[in-house]
Amino acid sequence: MGKGDTSITNEEVKLALEEMDEEEQGLRPKKIQPTGTEIVSPMFIVTPAMANMAKERVDKLIADKKKKAAQYILERDEKLKAIG
Repeated sequence: MGKGDTSITNEEVKLALEEMDEEEQGLRPKKIQPTGTEIVSPMFIVTPAMANMAKERVDKLIADKKKKAAQYILERDEKLKAIG
């Protein structure tokens, strides 16, 4: 055998590639599809009061974010007017 000659056949290469593909498919995480169902954990039960508190907190955070965005826009406009 000369340089570059191997005893590996094309069939063996194809089999090895197929095995690698199968292994890669097993390692890839599956995409989670949104189901719209409620997730229930046996270790933690959300009461209606807790859900209401969480909703109020989220609403407050969203309102603060909008307020800060509006304030930033006003300050930016004032700076632009001052520049010319």
